[in-house]
Amino acid sequence: MLKITLEFLQEKKACSDGIKYFKTLQKQEWELVELVQKCLEDMQISYADWLVTYLDNVDDLKAVVELYKSKGWSLDCVFAYYQDLIKEAGLEYFKELVRHHQSKGWDLDYVFKYYQDLIKEAGLEYFKELVKHQKSVGWDLGYVFIYYQDLPFYKQAMHELGL
Repeated sequence: MLKITLEFLQEKKACSDGIKYFKTLQKQEWELVELVQKCLEDMQISYADWLVTYLDNVDDLKAVVELYKSKGWSLDCVFAYYQDLIKEAGLEYFKELVRHHQSKGWDLDYVFKYYQDLIKEAGLEYFKELVKHQKSVGWDLGYVFIYYQDLPFYKQAMHELGL
């Protein structure tokens, strides 16, 4: 688990306001997820967002995802920045994240942009479900058209969906 200290923040060139905030905290060594949670509690959202760029393991990723979900926030940044960790966590965890995102009525642009291999692994019916959702929330299918034409079941899916 990554430890966040003043030295770490200075080494990573954290902004001066973030360093000032850190110095006001009672503790001077934090687990990454613990400090992200503290930042969120203190409404220091930009500091939390900066810190999560240093996620380096699946357990911390899952903990941060739960924090974001508890706040009702979009998982777009998770999908955009943590492809390797999500893929490491596996297809079922990926599907869980997507289901949560869908349940909020959010678009799936980042899902389509970064997860072709997992969507391919999930198969035709899952792909069609994602395309239907994207259409239902009023978003265009640009990433679908750009990234999925080589998918073995792309033409069949588009035909079955009337696209």
